[in-house]
Amino acid sequence: MKALQIQAIGLSFYEPVDGTSEEAIGNEVIRTQWLGPDSGKLLLGKRDLIVDKVDTWKTLQWVESNLLSSDALTMNNPTSYALSELKKDVEAELLSYPEAEREALQSATQFAVSLCTRS
Repeated sequence: MKALQIQAIGLSFYEPVDGTSEEAIGNEVIRTQWLGPDSGKLLLGKRDLIVDKVDTWKTLQWVESNLLSSDALTMNNPTSYALSELKKDVEAELLSYPEAEREALQSATQFAVSLCTRS
């Protein structure tokens, strides 16, 4: 039986966070917890699942319809932010490998997103 590793990140979009301005609430995704300096190592060559709990079905439908759009990763929503930043961590980690190994590692690294609501 293969063990699965679970990692958690914390992001805030609607909640106030110490050290951020009032204007940031609802306009900027704030990292409250991240994987650490070796996050790319944890993700590289693996199938990674991002699970996001959204508050309403309306939000869920919006995120599902917009997450895969060409502009999705520039939108200020926590799911898109997480996906974009984790992919950046993987890209940075790839640079530490010989060029001949990078393509195989990159294609072996897969991200999936699962969205759920409270209700």
